[in-house]
Amino acid sequence: MSIKADMKFLISNDDGVHAPGLLALYQALSEIGEVMVVGTDAEQSGSVSTLHISQPLYAHELASGFIAVNSSPADCFYLALHQLYREIDFDCVITGINSGANLGQDVLFSGTFGAALSAQLFGIPAIATSLVGGAIKGSGQDKANQYQRAQNYTSKSQSAGAAGTSCG
Repeated sequence: MSIKADMKFLISNDDGVHAPGLLALYQALSEIGEVMVVGTDAEQSGSVSTLHISQPLYAHELASGFIAVNSSPADCFYLALHQLYREIDFDCVITGINSGANLGQDVLFSGTFGAALSAQLFGIPAIATSLVGGAIKGSGQDKANQYQRAQNYTSKSQSAGAAGTSCG
């Protein structure tokens, strides 16, 4: 099975709109479809599926074309779906690439996982991605290599429609 050529992705994360994992995910998916990025303006790790119903949300477009929102990843998804890109029917929401593991009970607290869960609740297929390994906490070339591997895997799994790892 392969994905359709005009696939539309919405991506977000909990590490912030400037995080290297979000950029790597954007680059990987841009090779195979149209990608819209709506991310948090600052780190929101541990925010789960938090929706801020009593605080105003502010979205601003960055020079990269990414949209930064002053809230949680779930709010970013919700704002993208119901306001910013309401005319687009997304084929898939992919969150991450998270800087660090989201394994076991971690998913109960992860904003990256929470945004993917929110998408699922609205009937949109979603995948939460994380990068596990000691090098992620490092810097320089080791860190860049880890994100490159994750980027390559994401692109290949979406292009191939790998079972359990694809929205196609």
